[in-house]
Formats: sequence, C-alpha cells, structure tokens
Amino acid sequence: MKSTSGYAFSLGSGIFSWASKKQATVAQLTAEAEYVAATKATSQAIWLRRILAEMGEQQDGPTTIYYDNKSAIAMTKNPPPPPTPNPNPNPTQSLSPIHQTLNLMLSSSLAPDAATVDITVRALCSASRLDHIVQLLKEFASKHCPPDTFTINHLLKHLCKSRPLSSIYAFIDEMCYDFALKPDLVTYTILIDNVCNSKNLREATRLVVVLHREGFKPDCFLYNTIMKGYCALSRGREAIEVYNKMKEQGVEPDLVTYNTLIFALSKFERVSEAKKLLRAMAEATNARRDAYQETVRRGKVENDAIDAIRRAKAAENLYKEELELRKELEEEEKKANEELV
Repeated sequence: MKSTSGYAFSLGSGIFSWASKKQATVAQLTAEAEYVAATKATSQAIWLRRILAEMGEQQDGPTTIYYDNKSAIAMTKNPPPPPTPNPNPNPTQSLSPIHQTLNLMLSSSLAPDAATVDITVRALCSASRLDHIVQLLKEFASKHCPPDTFTINHLLKHLCKSRPLSSIYAFIDEMCYDFALKPDLVTYTILIDNVCNSKNLREATRLVVVLHREGFKPDCFLYNTIMKGYCALSRGREAIEVYNKMKEQGVEPDLVTYNTLIFALSKFERVSEAKKLLRAMAEATNARRDAYQETVRRGKVENDAIDAIRRAKAAENLYKEELELRKELEEEEKKANEELV
C-alpha cells in the first residue's frame, strides 16, 4: 500500500505552502516512506528559497526540516549507497523465468501461440525491459511463432517514449525483414503522434505522404493530431491547410477538429474565421443529430414492420392449427357414425 507524503511551510505566523499526496512508489519499510516524504519536503524548501531570493528576500541561514522518524533521520545523515549496476548483464539469465515457463508449457504439450507472445511483450514493457524484448521476439519466431502486428504496435508505443526516432525506424525495418510485418495504419498513427508530440511536424507531414503511398487513408484522429501540433507551435495557417486537405480527402471533421481550430483562430485574433468554423460545427452537429433521429425513426418503422410480420405469421399458424383440429374432429365424427351404422 502506498504511503502519503505531506509537508507544510510557514513564514512568520502563517502557513503559505503545503501538500498531502500519495507517493508514487510503494515503500517496503516505514523509514523508507518517511525518507521519501523528507526528500519531497527538501525539494520544496529549495524551490521556495529560490522564489524568495528572486523576490528580494534572500535566506541567509539554513531551512530546518522537522520530521519525527529516527530511522529516516539516520538515513539523511548517512544515506545508503546507490545500487551498482551489473557491468556485464546477462540477458539470457534475466529472461530465465520466461524460459522456464515456456519449457513448462512445452512439457505439458501446450505450444505457445500469438497470445503467449503478446502477454510476454506486455509484461516486459511494463517492467521497462525493452532491450530484452527484441531478443525474445526472435527466439519466439525461431522456436514457436512470430509476433503479430498488434503486439509490435504495443511495443512500438513504448519505444517511442524512450528511444530516438532513428532507432525506432531501425526497429520497424528489422521487424519487416525478420518477420515480414509491414506497418499498418495503427503503426503510422503511433509514429505521427510521437513526432507531433516532439514538435517535428515536417516528419509528420512526410509520414502522411508515406501513408498515402502505402494505400492507407488517414483518419480524423491523425489529422487532429497534426493540427494540434501546428497550433501548439502557433502556426495556425498550416493547421488550416491540414483542415482543408482533410476535407479534400473526404474525411469528416469531428468536434475535436472544430474545437482545435476555433481555439487556434481565436488565439491569433482571426475572429471571423473562428465564427465561420463555429457555424460549420453547429451545422455538422445538427446534421448528425438529424441523421441519428432519422436512423432511430427508420429503426422504429422497421421494428413495427417486423412485429406486424410476426403477428401475421402467428395468426397464420393459429389458422392452420384450427384447420387441423377441425379435420380431426370431422374424422372422429365420421368414425363414430360408421360405428353406429
């Protein structure tokens, strides 16, 4: 269970800075949790001293941090040494639990499949062991089964958070060469979202061209991502160009599209264009609402027609049962008359 860090700073007779928040990590000992809380308070104290110095209130003496855990106080006076990394890590040894599980599956006549690969990759991504995944994927492909595009895209999303763009492209080329897995629309969406977040919009535009060349059609989410990137860089004209290109390609804008552009145009004081887009958004919303109501009406008419057909079939079956019952009664009456004769 996570502990809660809290601190309060006073200046004169009043408290002016305070916080109470759950810690991001789970401490194994109470002293560790207290040590983390003291670290947060110390960081806040340093920041406050700098703010006061900029305001002309230079603090000459030290700032005293009060906390009531003796073990944590001893740790601050004699902090533990940081863990030394293994200079020669053995990736095979670090993957030994996975190998043991795979051997157990094989001994039980359970062949690993694509779901096994996906679960393994997700577990390693959660543990930030990305360097081991490529090796494991090759091992899976040679002994069991290759990964699918869904698994590769999940791994790619994690690689985009910690790897440069060149290594990501090298990884995609390696997957294409080793496993014959070509990038799909989700792959390009992840890449474009990554380069837009890093404000590399030229590369995002190039990827859209590659997307068209590969036979994929960008969706509304992709165009919205690029437009948000241009708006973040205060390049409203390019965002409008992306919007016009989106309309030319027949992609219907959604509320996110309109909100992004209206915010950007209002920020650049292009009020008339913002009002025009606002009217277009209202018309599109009304059109969607009318289409939805028409769909509901048609569905109701179809349901009524289906109910009428069901009632007609039920009446027809009832009429057939009545005819059969009359026929049986006539046959019984005929037999009774013959017996009397």
